Amino acid sequence: MNPKLENIVRHTPLPVAGLAFGITGLGGLFAEFGQGAWAKPVFGVLGAALLIIVLLKALFLPQNLKANLQHPVQAAVATVIPFAFMLDAAYLSSSYPNAAAFLWLFSLIAVLIYLAWFNAKYILHLQIKQVFAAYFIPFVGFCVPVMTSHHLTIDWLPLQTIRYGLFALSAIGFVVMFIVISIRYLKVPVEEISARPVFAIYTAPLAMLIVGYARLLPHGEHSAALVWVSLILSQLLFVMVLSQVPSYLKNGFFPSYAALTFPFIITANSLFEGLRIVNASPVWFYLAYAEGIFAIVMTLFVLVKYLQFFQKIANNPPQTGH
Repeated sequence: MNPKLENIVRHTPLPVAGLAFGITGLGGLFAEFGQGAWAKPVFGVLGAALLIIVLLKALFLPQNLKANLQHPVQAAVATVIPFAFMLDAAYLSSSYPNAAAFLWLFSLIAVLIYLAWFNAKYILHLQIKQVFAAYFIPFVGFCVPVMTSHHLTIDWLPLQTIRYGLFALSAIGFVVMFIVISIRYLKVPVEEISARPVFAIYTAPLAMLIVGYARLLPHGEHSAALVWVSLILSQLLFVMVLSQVPSYLKNGFFPSYAALTFPFIITANSLFEGLRIVNASPVWFYLAYAEGIFAIVMTLFVLVKYLQFFQKIANNPPQTGH
């Protein structure tokens, strides 16, 4: 492996997968602005390119990968790797349905295997200091297969039953982990400055459930009241996170900045989809567009910061690993 490339692979922690997930998700968000035709393939490829770093780490530096997985935040965020491929599968579904179905199914199997390991290592031996907002991902993340598989239900009808089950697991996971994670943040302050941006993930899980609910049922079968309540609560969580963003930016760049990407994208997507379900006034969509623009700007900002980070560690790697 090229020495500079090896430096990047070795010293880039697993939260880069969160950025890859966010970049891939930009395709769907740009679609809300009528730009999906070019955005989905462009950002899908770009997100996959970022995941090559993790793939190279697994192939050539397995001990380095193993060390990364000893950190609870990195281990939790790693769950988004198969989630990113599920988004790619959704983008491919119209042009390459068979390949999309295979990629989606392979990603589902991968995430189930990984979650079994994650639960055995971190949940069965739960320590409150090791709990971060990133723990939402492995549990509420069951909603990602629901969000990305609606295109497959036509060809494989039993999948709809599985989607209901996954959505139920996500909802239960949200309630349980919201309590556990909130207790952690209220009782035990996060001392690591580098881990504080992970708090931004708080805005993602309920938004993810809204998108999953929107895509789980045919139009007209949703509860408008449930969606309105969920949207209001989701927006309150978004405002809570938004109030902390200036302090994260003030502290300077950390790889955990990846948490400032996909949670905002999911939040904006959920607002678009939720407002359509309840047939909201067009005025409300201005808020969705504003949040969408914010999510796009933040994600591209973090991408630039990561590219600068790659350049820095390629030429001047730190003496100790992350």
